[in-house]
Amino acid sequence: MATEKSDNTGERPLSMKERLLAQRRADAAAQESSAPAAPPVPAAKPAARPNTAPAAAPKPAAAPAPRTAAPAPSTRPAASSRASAPSARPAPAAKPAAPRRDAKTMSADVQREVEMLRKQQDKWLMYGWIVAGVMILGAGGFFLYSKKLQSDREEAKVTYETTMKDLQKEITSMPINSIDAAQKVIARAEETKVTVRLPNGKQDEGWKDTYVPEVTGKIASAVGKATSYIKTETTRNELINGLAALEAAVRDAANKKPEELAQLKRRLVEYEGAGSQIGTEFETRVARAKIDLNRAVARRLFDEARVVAGKGEARAALAAYAKAEDELRALMDEAYSKRNQDAITWVEPLYQQCIEESDKIVYAAFTPENIDKTPWTDILATPEIKWGNDGLKGFRTDNGQVQAIGSDPGSKREGVFSVGDLENWRDFVMEVEFTPVRGQTKLYWRLGKLAASAPDEFVVNPSGDDGFKPGQTYSIKASYLGSKRTWEFSPNLERETETVDGISWRRQRVGAFGAVLAEGAEFKITKLRIKVLRGGKSR
Repeated sequence: MATEKSDNTGERPLSMKERLLAQRRADAAAQESSAPAAPPVPAAKPAARPNTAPAAAPKPAAAPAPRTAAPAPSTRPAASSRASAPSARPAPAAKPAAPRRDAKTMSADVQREVEMLRKQQDKWLMYGWIVAGVMILGAGGFFLYSKKLQSDREEAKVTYETTMKDLQKEITSMPINSIDAAQKVIARAEETKVTVRLPNGKQDEGWKDTYVPEVTGKIASAVGKATSYIKTETTRNELINGLAALEAAVRDAANKKPEELAQLKRRLVEYEGAGSQIGTEFETRVARAKIDLNRAVARRLFDEARVVAGKGEARAALAAYAKAEDELRALMDEAYSKRNQDAITWVEPLYQQCIEESDKIVYAAFTPENIDKTPWTDILATPEIKWGNDGLKGFRTDNGQVQAIGSDPGSKREGVFSVGDLENWRDFVMEVEFTPVRGQTKLYWRLGKLAASAPDEFVVNPSGDDGFKPGQTYSIKASYLGSKRTWEFSPNLERETETVDGISWRRQRVGAFGAVLAEGAEFKITKLRIKVLRGGKSR
């Protein structure tokens, strides 16, 4: 390796730059040695000897001559024949030049250095290529891994979606034709609700929160159907089993207590409402059980009333007959509404017989003396007894009187008001004082849901020829005892007392007091009181 000698540091290795410069100088020297010699340089003029003569008087100093630039140092050594001027300052000693090397030797060193550098460079390039190759391989591997990962994800997604759709088809196609089958649907849905097992054995999100369209809704719908089926079938089985027990109890109604029979009737009403959901056979059985039970109850009540009457207890007997009468009346109304001839044939004779026996006790118990002992109840002064009205233009109860105004003329609608609908008076004496203002009004006693079913009606028409005049006050004393009715009129009506002894058994035998007003009619009641002898429905 080329070195350079230094006064301070001794020899040191030459840098690459210095070696290259040295190489260039060596090449230049080689070219110069091979070139023709340059012409000789003329010798410099010898310097003048110093003047020893005494110095002349000083002359004014001339302007100093301009200094010329120092000549560039020559790469060649100065000629030995050249002498320095005596007046020139001695030049400093030049540094010893570095020993020159032969161009070939310099070139070989440089070549070795270059070759070594090239090898080092090749080695680093090789390292770079290796690193680049590793990076390329890594990137390729990562790409392939990412590609495989994406492929795996896509495959897993397809697998999951297929599993969900298959699960949906499985659950929705399961039959729901029995409680056991419905329970299997619910169990399978519950098993896969939160997590589901895939074909590869892994678990994933269940159908409840899945993103696969329609799966959640259809499976939930299948579960709802199964749940509803179980509920319906359970209720159905309970009703069928309960009806069998009820039928057995009905067959033994003669040995049941009244409260037990009443409970059986309430249960039959529940069974009757559910019959349409179960089937025709069930409805038929319920209807048959209801008929049998009602007949058993009515017959039982009638027999009990006879037993009480046989003991001579009139009041208790009338209360017992009232229960039997109401029960038989309900059976008769139902038989006629359904046009059930078998039921009509069974109930009518029994109902008529009950009325006849009850009337005998009524007439014997409610003598004029007993009626006189019964106190009056002022209906207008008893707020507990409620009034009702419908279709009237105006109605009010205040200041101890009632005022009712019918609908406007041309409305083609009658208005009605009533009192005692909750009390349902049966045997009573009522006194009513009224003033017809205008238009026709019809009065009813024992008024039920329909005015046509009342025993009779009393027409008040001040514009007719029946003796009533607008603005005048009249009174009627109505007495209803069993199948007997009596009307007694105020003297200003100039009418005889009317008595009906034998009201048709088809007519209503218990009810309220009411009036029906024609269009534009106006009617006032100034007094209304009652003696209740036997009142209220038994149920």
